[in-house]
Amino acid sequence: MKLNPDDIRRLAKFTLESGPDEVTCEQWLHMVGEYVEAEQRGEADGPAHAQVAKHVAACTHCAEELALLRELLDGEA
Repeated sequence: MKLNPDDIRRLAKFTLESGPDEVTCEQWLHMVGEYVEAEQRGEADGPAHAQVAKHVAACTHCAEELALLRELLDGEA
């Protein structure tokens, strides 16, 4: 995987801003279903939801997964 300068800057910023309360991609996978369901109910707030949102803002892979999940769920409505 080749990183471009923007990817490198984003990763460096994320690394510098990371702390012990940050969720990993694996943790995010366990939280995202509940996050999306709460989002659909208009209840996406609280510390756990903030962690999920913060992870998605920094991780393009998980952001893509979230977009696909939302798209899938919107198609079911």
